[in-house]
Amino acid sequence: MAKKSKSEERMERMQHHILVCRGPSCSQASSEEVLIAMRKHVKNENLDETVRITVTDCMLRCSQSPTVVVYPDGVWYQKMTPESAEKIIKEHLLREEIVVEKAQYCLVDGKFVPCKVRKGISK
Repeated sequence: MAKKSKSEERMERMQHHILVCRGPSCSQASSEEVLIAMRKHVKNENLDETVRITVTDCMLRCSQSPTVVVYPDGVWYQKMTPESAEKIIKEHLLREEIVVEKAQYCLVDGKFVPCKVRKGISK
């Protein structure tokens, strides 16, 4: 049996993948500050080994910028701020509670629908 690479080992530990939009509208709406806050709070909560943050190009949600998506839960967050970034790390990732005031779409039965979840992550 072949030994696993460090990359394979890290993938097996990963629990969440966060996508941060850096398209033109999101960049103008301070997505860089949101990204910095996300990285800071992931590190502060010792989630480095279980959370991956990826910067994306435009996610086509310009009127709700900046946009952040959390997988595998499939929750799209809108009009993000550094403060809401901290809330997502502490509430969504650690307590499995959607940050309702920022949630726009949720993945339900394989489709993205307007997010109406009040507590907990529906799986």
